[in-house]
Amino acid sequence: MIPVLRKELRTRMRGWRSPALIVLYLGLVALVSYLALVGNLSSQTFSANQATFVGLNLFNTLALVQGVLIVFITPAATAGAISGERQRQTLDLLLVTRVSSLGITTGKLLAAIAFDLLLIVCALPIFSLVFLFGSIGLDKLAELVLLFVLSIFCFGSIGILVSTLTRRSSASTVVTYMLVLLLVAGLAFLSLYLNEANYANFGATSAPFPAYFDPALGLAALLYSQDPTFLTPLPFGVWQTSVLGCAAISVACIALSTVVLRHQRA
Repeated sequence: MIPVLRKELRTRMRGWRSPALIVLYLGLVALVSYLALVGNLSSQTFSANQATFVGLNLFNTLALVQGVLIVFITPAATAGAISGERQRQTLDLLLVTRVSSLGITTGKLLAAIAFDLLLIVCALPIFSLVFLFGSIGLDKLAELVLLFVLSIFCFGSIGILVSTLTRRSSASTVVTYMLVLLLVAGLAFLSLYLNEANYANFGATSAPFPAYFDPALGLAALLYSQDPTFLTPLPFGVWQTSVLGCAAISVACIALSTVVLRHQRA
């Protein structure tokens, strides 16, 4: 794994493109935070209750923006990891090395998502603005970062699996985006529909089962956990089970990718 990871990191981080993307990403997040603050601090009077509202609104806005960016950035980084090697006719050279199939898949995955993890770390100083208003604690920010990290692993592992099954990077990218959007938006619509149907018919006391595997609903449950109208109260929150669901999907996709590569190596 280490040789693959080292080689991929050198290739991906070399040149001006990666620093330019980081600057662009942070500029977008900073612009969103500025617009959110200007919109909420426009009134001339400012009380403690308003400070709490401004802090919560800023935190939720930044979290939603970063969540959307993760959905669209991560699949593009991982979809061509294996299919690109196959398209360049270098996969056979990689398979005959002493690196195991598991080492290849994990090395490719970690190298592909390392840039996304770096973006989260770089955005933390902007997120720290919410501490000025005293409405968000460090524990809430840690929970959000944990959900983002597991979501990145989940989306990245899906891209790795699709990349091992397709021959061209373009096809792999399209299929990966479709699966990620199906996981995020498809399960959200299905969960909300089932929740409304169960509540109307049986008076549901818990969220539908698909909600526990949707990172989008996990993010919404984490951000709006104090809103009693969001889904239904759970003894074990939706966002915690979303973290476990993302971890389970990641492990399953990595295992399947390893099996496919091992079969191709044989």
